[in-house]
Amino acid sequence: MAENDAVEQLDEAPPPKPSKGRGRLVVIGAVLGIMVLEALVIFVLVKSYVAPTPQDAQAMGPGGLDAAAGQKAVQPVEVEVVQFRAQNEKSQRVMIYDLTIFAVVGADKKEKFQELLEQRRGTIRDRFTRIVRASDPARFLEPDLATLREHFRNELGEIADDRELIQEVLIPAIMTYAEG
Repeated sequence: MAENDAVEQLDEAPPPKPSKGRGRLVVIGAVLGIMVLEALVIFVLVKSYVAPTPQDAQAMGPGGLDAAAGQKAVQPVEVEVVQFRAQNEKSQRVMIYDLTIFAVVGADKKEKFQELLEQRRGTIRDRFTRIVRASDPARFLEPDLATLREHFRNELGEIADDRELIQEVLIPAIMTYAEG
């Protein structure tokens, strides 16, 4: 019977449980391994796609100095182009617009531009009047009058045969009158 009791005690004894410490170590090891792998992938991607490639150094001309460096840039100047009145019949009412137009040119090109204005004043006035007559009334309601400015700039560039001569067109005054 003693043998039977010993066998029964062995059968009744619960099986040994795995230790909790080893399971935790395995989970922590797996998480750390994944984190290290992610860090390596991010490092490789950043290194290959984000980092700028080295650029070659370019030597300057003789003497190693730029002759234009340190000098003031040419300042733009404003030159009055024309003051004129033109009517627009595109809306339900005839509208008369009284405009003052200035052009911004480089200081070094001011005399050339003023000479052009003296020689072609009638042509400029005629082209600007055509622009006003042909424009949609909504163009005169734009807060910055960007469309009109661009049309005037293109016309001046075409008349001067130099589209780069005029940097900007300014419309400091525009008065609108409705005809009876």
